[in-house]
Amino acid sequence: MLRISLFLILCLASMFSYAENKILNYAGFAVAGSASEAANSFPITHELLKRQGPDGIAVLESALWESVSAQSYPYFQLNRGLVNEHDGSSAATLAFLVDWENISREYIGEHTKLVADVHAQALVFDFSSRKVLASYPVAMQIIDVVEGEADADAGRRLIERIYIGTNQRTIFQAFAERLNTLELGSGHKNSIRVVSVELEDKALEVLASYNQSANRFKRIVADQFGKRLSDNLKTPYIPYSNGVAIGAKMAARFANGDVYQLELPEPDYRVHLTVRGFKKVMLDSTIAETAWAYGSYIRVSVNNFDDSRSYLDAPFKFGAVKRVPAGAGPLDDWSAFQESTFSLFDQMASQVMQPDRGWLEQWSEGRQVERQL
Repeated sequence: MLRISLFLILCLASMFSYAENKILNYAGFAVAGSASEAANSFPITHELLKRQGPDGIAVLESALWESVSAQSYPYFQLNRGLVNEHDGSSAATLAFLVDWENISREYIGEHTKLVADVHAQALVFDFSSRKVLASYPVAMQIIDVVEGEADADAGRRLIERIYIGTNQRTIFQAFAERLNTLELGSGHKNSIRVVSVELEDKALEVLASYNQSANRFKRIVADQFGKRLSDNLKTPYIPYSNGVAIGAKMAARFANGDVYQLELPEPDYRVHLTVRGFKKVMLDSTIAETAWAYGSYIRVSVNNFDDSRSYLDAPFKFGAVKRVPAGAGPLDDWSAFQESTFSLFDQMASQVMQPDRGWLEQWSEGRQVERQL
């Protein structure tokens, strides 16, 4: 299934070649999954997509097109003729696909801290064959502090600002600016995909205690890890789909209501992830504050195209520290565990490019893993 939201922004180097006809069809705004999945996974985005302008077009779709069409691009021409009208001369198609939204709240004295995230993918696919060609991450985060207790709509307003906020840079504007670096015909680069995510019992227990869907969390883990590895390696990322079978497909629902089943190509490198568990530990406590460590534990296996050769098979862990002022309200532990997991992904991905033995001694198995990396 497809998902994704910077700003970790996209680096659209393509994995395909259309040297003679540099036309990129525009498919617009989409979310990963079917309508019911979108309502559960991206409730605020799902509601915003229902809002239409005077022209009958979704407000988010119009805002995206306004940003993308505000400039011309040096390496391709963007064709808005929504693809079902194209004559087959160029089937390369671009979509802005959302794969994660999140709102966390933290009460600090007389204030509420809100953190809003939207992650997406710049998805390039062949419209004729419905085959994904490449995907690159895009994301944005907004942090706001309000006096008193935030009302029920505070999270919705922050997500809306990420898309169409005034007096600030939006995710659509950053997406459009980065399209200037998309050079069609740059040739193939080895692709990666997380093909499986396993949750051990300790992880499942924590998920259940916070009323989190195991399948949804698998998708988040796969896409967040894949995006970070893609960003560090500057190589195309193929989105995650439940199951490891050849010929896997993912659903994408577009703003006009169309749902496509997109075929995911087999990657050059297959990544298998195991989430082993989570742990919350108090580090120290004073009159002024308490320090908590939120630990995340995973195992990463990176294999070749048919899993016949393993390049890496190792455990990793990381503890993100949260310092909580005295008198603060209830902690948003689940958001802290997610932050810990994503921080682990960031640091582990950077180790692939430049292994640090000190880091590996503390958070993995030291020299043995350094040799694999």
